[in-house]
Amino acid sequence: MKKSKICFIVSDVNKSHQLEALFNGVRDTGYEVSLVFISDSLPELFLTFRKSGFLVKFIECHGKTDMLRAALQLYRILAEIKPDIVHTHLFKAAFLGLPIAKLQKIKKRVQTRHHADEAHLYYPHAVRYDRFSNWLSSTIVAVSNNVSKILVEIEGVRPDKIKVVHHGFNLEDFVAEPSKILALKEKYQLNGCYPVIGAVSRFTHWKGVQHIIPAFKALLKKYPKAILVLANATGDYKDEILDLLKEIDESRYIMIEFESNILALFKTFDVFIHVPVNERSEAFGQIYVEALAMGIPSVFTLSGVASDFIKDKENALVVSHCNSQEITEAVARILEDSSLSEKIIVQGRRDVKKFFHIDEMIKSLDSIYSDV
Repeated sequence: MKKSKICFIVSDVNKSHQLEALFNGVRDTGYEVSLVFISDSLPELFLTFRKSGFLVKFIECHGKTDMLRAALQLYRILAEIKPDIVHTHLFKAAFLGLPIAKLQKIKKRVQTRHHADEAHLYYPHAVRYDRFSNWLSSTIVAVSNNVSKILVEIEGVRPDKIKVVHHGFNLEDFVAEPSKILALKEKYQLNGCYPVIGAVSRFTHWKGVQHIIPAFKALLKKYPKAILVLANATGDYKDEILDLLKEIDESRYIMIEFESNILALFKTFDVFIHVPVNERSEAFGQIYVEALAMGIPSVFTLSGVASDFIKDKENALVVSHCNSQEITEAVARILEDSSLSEKIIVQGRRDVKKFFHIDEMIKSLDSIYSDV
């Protein structure tokens, strides 16, 4: 039986290995896939998929003043493609794509919800847009049980409208060449430092970086040659983070705004820390998966998808939210208990393969798409 025509609409994403795996996987399953990218500049994904033979369209949209023009352009594109299913990813894609699909009487309108409750906490004026997109969606893909709870308990979405589908990845690609790891150690002057404590979180309040810095300061008393690597070091909370870093010698930390070879960077870490401030902060939290897939013993708070699969002392060490002392103690335990460290490394890799392989995601989405 010939499968349906699916049009994915994605906004403000330049490059994503996860989306590459998703689109290729759906096409390999037999669907006729087309892609529409909406952003302020031509994304790398557009070029990648055009080379792979996909039908790909690009709509330039810089903000509110471009919305009407972008909507008209998208209307014409969907009228030309005539998809059976529209599946949107991220805000502009949902805000433009779902109502236009409704106008064109496309019955299957799928939205993947990529954010948690930050609109309610930090941008309350934006909540009405989420509710609008929820109403227009025939199915909402929640990337974790946390997102599903937010949709039902806070935003009033019917539970039968929601399907929990974890992000999936080509985990076979989660490797780093030894030469590239050594090159990054040299680049960031990490040789001779022990332990290297890593965090990959942008500087915004809910990511919890402000609780890592005091924890590291305390750890330095026992490990004076330790170094803290703060990657993705930019965001609206940067001034507060810089104030906290003033209490640490400049030689004991490094900030990296962007590193293209993030997997090799993970392998420079002796311990990884990711501690969002509450259980609802993260929608998914790809960083949980990446750290464990790369075999880095980790200290986590439970947020987003971590609540679905992280178990304390089994695949990571879990600490309370906003608790620097517990972070210090957990890092020290990993460094001092080699058997525990090895145990959580091995189990972490197993659990990532079990829950987050791209094949599992494609199976779940296929069941949604086929119910047209």
